[in-house]
This record gives sequence, C-alpha cells and structure tokens, in this order.
Amino acid sequence: MPNNTPIPAHKELKTGCHGGVFGLLALLLLAAMACRSLPLGAASTPTPGFEVIRVVTLVPTPTQSPTETPEETASPGPTPEPTTAPVQALEPTPEPTSTEPPARPTPLGGFMIVRLHPKQGDLASLLETEAEKAAGLGLEAFVEFSATWCPACQAIEENLDHPLMEDAFQGAYIIHLDVDEWNEDQVTGAGFVFEYIPIYFRLDEAGRPTEDFIDGNAWGENIPENMAPPLKEFFSGGER
Repeated sequence: MPNNTPIPAHKELKTGCHGGVFGLLALLLLAAMACRSLPLGAASTPTPGFEVIRVVTLVPTPTQSPTETPEETASPGPTPEPTTAPVQALEPTPEPTSTEPPARPTPLGGFMIVRLHPKQGDLASLLETEAEKAAGLGLEAFVEFSATWCPACQAIEENLDHPLMEDAFQGAYIIHLDVDEWNEDQVTGAGFVFEYIPIYFRLDEAGRPTEDFIDGNAWGENIPENMAPPLKEFFSGGER
C-alpha cells in the first residue's frame, strides 16, 4: 500500500475560466500538501524488478610471518665408525685328507698311574671305565692296593723315576687304591681278596680282577734293583 493519503473528492478544485493563474497556484498548493503528507523518514517503495542486495566486503587477512624462527633441525652428521670390529665368519677347517689312522696318545714314560677315591662312585663301575681308557691308550690295566704307612709301598712310590723301575712299568696302566679310603665291603664287592700290601692285580677287559697278581713277597729289600725284575716280569705278562 502507498503511504500517501489520497485527496477527498469534495475538496477537488474546480477549474473554469479562471484556470490561468489560479490554476497554477492550485497545482503548487497541492504539491506542497502532498509533501507534508509523507512522514519523515519513510522509506520509498522499491523499484519493481530490483532486489536489494547486501554486499559484504571480505577483507583478506594477510598471512602473518612467524614471529619466532622455527628451531632448525640439525642435519645428521657422518655415521660414527663402530668401536668394535664386526665378527667375521671363520672358514671351516678342511678335513684331513690323510687316510692314516689317528695316532694314539702316548703316556709319559711309557706307563700311567691314576688314583681313584670312594667319592667318585662304585668301585666296580670305576674300574670298568678305567680299563676302557687303558685299552684306548694301548696299555694294560692293573690295580694296586697300598697305604701311606706301608714301607714297601712308599719305596715303590719314591723310586718310580728310577730307570729300572721305569723300565719295569712299561706298558702298564696302574689304578692306585688306598686301603685306608676303601673299606672291605667295597673291595670284596669288586672281587678283590688279599692279605698283604703292596699287591697288584691284573684286570680283564671289563675291569674285573683276574687270578694273576704280585705282592711284596716277590722281592727282598725294597730297593729298585730288587723290586724292578719281578715287577717287569709281571707287567710284561709273566704269571706267578
């Protein structure tokens, strides 16, 4: 609806012969009255065919440079040399091409003496093991019973480095047993029966005693010249 109010019909001015000056004044009066009828601040009717558009100007925000310089990443330096040398694979040792059988270990002086103790285990089992070791060395196994209080036993011990005694013991694998360590049940349980010391028993391949033995009654005075000859005969295969 238009905001201006229309003029009522009964107040319309009549025009006639006096239409000259009076007509012009009437038009001016009407124009003045029309201006007064429009309220102050009233909006005019938009022009048909147009739409009011609200234009928003977007002000681009300038990209700010960082105020702080980013922490520089240190470039990696050269890789340090290892402090230890790498383990190198060892070349396998070539197998010997010789077809000759390996040499058997040779006991020092041509004979060997070992000492057994009860804490090592059952006597019969120990003797069997030692007999196998003796065979592996190419020696013959014997058992010696002795004691520290026996004069003849000590004489043999003290003279083992004598040339005559060394020659007498050639090829022998002596298994030394102290009668003060091994009790009678242990000794007889392994098959040994005797009354005198020193005494030597020949063993079979299984480490069991045979009937072949020699004791201190086979020589007189306990000196190498007396002890060596009968001992050599015994160890070399002679029987009593």
